[in-house]
Amino acid sequence: MKDYSKICEQTLREVSRLEDKPRLLLHACCAPCSSYVIEYLHNYFEITMYYYNPNITSLDEYNFRKEELCRLLREFPAAQGIELLDSPYEPEKFFQMSKDLENLPEGGKRCKECYLLRLEQTALAAKENSNLPVFVTNAYSEDGKLMTGADAKAMVATLEGLGVSALGLNCSLGPVE
Repeated sequence: MKDYSKICEQTLREVSRLEDKPRLLLHACCAPCSSYVIEYLHNYFEITMYYYNPNITSLDEYNFRKEELCRLLREFPAAQGIELLDSPYEPEKFFQMSKDLENLPEGGKRCKECYLLRLEQTALAAKENSNLPVFVTNAYSEDGKLMTGADAKAMVATLEGLGVSALGLNCSLGPVE
């Protein structure tokens, strides 16, 4: 298995030697999950955030999360100059993807398919809008699973199959953990 932490650090060392910052498209599910990644990468890249979340099936909640992301981009010092690439509100894609998976437990196959749907769309957006590298970050709990319960090894295999440039694993338990 690839060591994505080392790949990320090597990429950042190479990027830091460039005269101009390269552009980077970064998927955003919400403002809280984006804040650390922005802080970590803003010195290396001209970042464009991509907001695509068809799994948020309430339009009010979808818009609330998008507005909070916009607020983060306006108010967070590390986010100054970051652009937001918006996508259409498409809950029907989530419903189509999750058909016959509605009764499965959280963290199961439905969650994996939802991540895949969002990551595939992000990879397409990157290819359609530029030649940007795709970095993915996921937050894991102390049992080594995504917050949805999905297994980290399965997610890494999926992301490798999508050809992501680097994968970051961060802990959602705080700096002590």
